[in-house]
Amino acid sequence: MIPMYDPHLVLSYLFDEVGLEIDEEQVRSYWQSAAERGCPWAQTEDFDRVPVKLFGDDCVYDERLTKAYAIVMSLPLWRPKAARNSRFLLWVQKSSEFVGFEGLQPVLARMVWSLNIAYDQRLPKSGRRFCVCEIGGDWAWNRFFWQIERHWNSLKPCPFCDVQKFGPQAYSNLPDFSWKSNADFLSTIVALECLIG
Repeated sequence: MIPMYDPHLVLSYLFDEVGLEIDEEQVRSYWQSAAERGCPWAQTEDFDRVPVKLFGDDCVYDERLTKAYAIVMSLPLWRPKAARNSRFLLWVQKSSEFVGFEGLQPVLARMVWSLNIAYDQRLPKSGRRFCVCEIGGDWAWNRFFWQIERHWNSLKPCPFCDVQKFGPQAYSNLPDFSWKSNADFLSTIVALECLIG
């Protein structure tokens, strides 16, 4: 197993040991605002869970331009004076040791397990619970993570419509186009079998 920090333990440390605080009214306001705007994940959510964001990225870490891949957690409602203090590294691996998306699956499975604990169980001291509300990363990371077949260099670059770079459906020939829903995006563009295993 690739070493990683369990999100629920990081959150427990931050809120129950360090004493990090996010105003409960700010948390309620976040959920109410999301529900009022029709976000389906906010319609049935309890308004006391602290929002959590996960994002992936890569970086160059030496003079030979060797890359490392990482998954980081942040709390969108907590904004310390220095942004670097608001990011919590959960997993990192050198590209030379990375076998691709399949190697990431055990890490993601462990994160899901841990984040379910953070969602279901209140912390013993602060009583806080958490909910993942954002998953992000740059375009290269999202292409890799979601196994997106459409990208800037493919014939059909847009994951949400059928525009093509060349031919009868090219940018300049489209009088109108229709957008795909998120469900269509996930079912037709993303190779879900890679995520499900």
